[in-house]
Amino acid sequence: MKLHDFLWTAAILLLVIGLATQVASRLRLGAVLGTLVAGVVLGPHGANLAHDVDRARSFTELGVVFLMFSIGLEMDFGKLTRFKRLVFGMGLLQIVISGSLIALLMFLLGGDYRVALIGGFGLSLSSTAIALKLLDDANERYTPHGEAAFATLLMQDLAVVPLLAIVPLLGSGDGGDHVSFATAAPKIAIALAVVIVGGRWILPFLLRQTLRFGNPPGFVAVTLLAVFAASLIMEWAALSMSLGAFLLGLQIRDDTIRRRIESVTVPATEIMLALFFVAVGMSIDLPLMRNHWLKIGGIVLAVMTIKVLVIYVLGRAFGLTSRGALRIAFLLAQAGEFCFVLFAAISATGLGRHNLFNIAVLGVSVSMALTPIVARLGGRWTRIPRLDSTPPEPA
Repeated sequence: MKLHDFLWTAAILLLVIGLATQVASRLRLGAVLGTLVAGVVLGPHGANLAHDVDRARSFTELGVVFLMFSIGLEMDFGKLTRFKRLVFGMGLLQIVISGSLIALLMFLLGGDYRVALIGGFGLSLSSTAIALKLLDDANERYTPHGEAAFATLLMQDLAVVPLLAIVPLLGSGDGGDHVSFATAAPKIAIALAVVIVGGRWILPFLLRQTLRFGNPPGFVAVTLLAVFAASLIMEWAALSMSLGAFLLGLQIRDDTIRRRIESVTVPATEIMLALFFVAVGMSIDLPLMRNHWLKIGGIVLAVMTIKVLVIYVLGRAFGLTSRGALRIAFLLAQAGEFCFVLFAAISATGLGRHNLFNIAVLGVSVSMALTPIVARLGGRWTRIPRLDSTPPEPA
C-alpha cells in the first residue's frame, strides 16, 4: 500500500469513527454499535471507501491485544488466584457445554462431523473486545458478573491452543500431524517463560532507565515493542496474542511505571478498538446476507440462544444473582473474533466449502453487530424486580 493510499484510508477511518461515535452518543446507542454500523456503511458492500477488509481486520485486532495488556496492568495476582475457580470452572464448562450443543446441532443439520466439531467449539467462544468494552461503558468490569465474564473470556483465550491444534489433524485424516502435539508443550513453556521473565524483570528495568535519563519517546517505544514481542512470541507457540499481552501486563508491579504505561496505552487502545469494530462492520457482506438471510439468521439465532441459556445456568450455579447471570449471558452470546482465524484454518484444510466459509464468517459478524442491541435488551430485562433474587450457594 502506498503512503498516499494509507493516509487517505486512515483519514477516512478516523473521520468516520469521530462522526459515528458522536452520532451514537447523541442517539444513546453506544459507541460499539455506532462504529459497527459505520463499518457497514464504509465497507466494500456500502459506500466502498475501504476495500481490504481482511487486512483491516488483522491490523485492528491490535486493539484487543492492547485491551488485554491494560487489563493485565490493572490486575493483581491475588485477584487472579481468586479467579481460578471461575476460569477453570464456569469458563471451561461454558466452552464444553455450548460447544457440544452447537456441534451437535451442526451435525444434525447435515454438516461434516469434523467441521461440526471445530465449528461448534469455535462458535462457543465470545468476543473479548465487544464484551469488555460494553462492560467498561456500563462501569461493570469490577462487579461480580463483570469478573465472571472476564474469567470466562480468559478461559476462551486458553482454548485457542487445542482448537488450532485439532484443525490440521482432522483435515489430514491420517494422523500425520501428531508431531504438532509433541512440539507444542516445549514451545508453550518457552513462550511463557520469555514473557514472564521479560515482564517481571527486563521490561521494568528498561523502562526505569528511560525515565532516569528523561527519554519519553524511548519509554513509549520500549513499551510498544514489549507488547508486540509478547504477542508474537505467544503466536509462535500457537497461543492467543492477547493472552501474551495480558500476561506481560500482569508481571508489571511498579506503580509509577504502570501509571506511565497507562497514559501511553489507554488512548491507543480506545482508537484501535474503535477501528476493530469498524472492521467487523466492514465484514458484513450485504448481498450474501440478502441471498442467504434465512440460513444466516437461523445460525445466529441458534448460537446466541444456546449460549444465553448455558451461560445463564452456569452463572447461577457459580453464585451470581439472576440479574448478573442474565447480564453476562447476553454480553457473551455472540461468536468471537477468533472464529475468523478458525474458519480460515478449516477452509485451508479443504474440509469446508468456500461459500460455507463466507456464510459462517458473515454469521459471526452479524452476531457481533447484534451484541450491543441484545445486551441492551438484556439490560432492560435485568431491571425486572423479581430478578433481584438472592444468589444460590456457590457450586
